[in-house]
Amino acid sequence: MDWKSASNGYEAYLQIERSLSGHSVAAYLRDLQHLVNYLTENAPGVSPGKVRQKHIEGFLQYLSKIGLSARTQGRIPVSYTH
Repeated sequence: MDWKSASNGYEAYLQIERSLSGHSVAAYLRDLQHLVNYLTENAPGVSPGKVRQKHIEGFLQYLSKIGLSARTQGRIPVSYTH
């Protein structure tokens, strides 16, 4: 599975299963894009099914480094990528 397919599936999940508002869905998708951007830069070629704990740990360190709020960090769907 590629990131576009994973993102589309995640969007459908948020809309259908979680019944989130359009604004919330957009926020979650932006957060997912943060993860994709990080991985593209720091772990090129890692697909959604290949994300490992070391990638998530590096990503969380990156989030702290760039100063994202704890609320935003908590919303980012890192568990979705496992």
